[in-house]
Amino acid sequence: MKIYWIRKEMFSSKEVFNDPRDNKQRIDKEIRYESVFIYLINKASLFKKRLIDFEVVRS
Repeated sequence: MKIYWIRKEMFSSKEVFNDPRDNKQRIDKEIRYESVFIYLINKASLFKKRLIDFEVVRS
């Protein structure tokens, strides 16, 4: 089981994700955690990796 730890410190307004659905579209890291999960799932799909579980560290 893979667990991806997403810390709140990772989310900075100056940093962005590349959206795997459209390379021209950029997603600000100041977004909902659900969107981050979607990003990780899409990225994993591109590399044929399996994401089993997510854990969000909010503290």
